[in-house]
Amino acid sequence: MCSGQTSVDDDGAPVNPGDMGAQVMKALDNLETVLIGAGFTLSDVVRLNYFVTDVDGFIEAA
Repeated sequence: MCSGQTSVDDDGAPVNPGDMGAQVMKALDNLETVLIGAGFTLSDVVRLNYFVTDVDGFIEAA
C-alpha cells in the first residue's frame, strides 16, 4: 500500500499553488516515483482516492 502523495518537490515544498490540474499531475508523478522505487508501475495501481480542499477546482481539472 502507498498513501499520502501530494504536490510537493523533492525538498517537500508545495508546488503549483492555485493550479489544481498541475497539483494532481505532480502528485501522480510523485506516486509513480515511489512505485518505481518499490519495483512497481502505475499499471499496478488498482485504486486511487483523492482528498481535496477545493472540490470545484478538482472537478474543473479532471
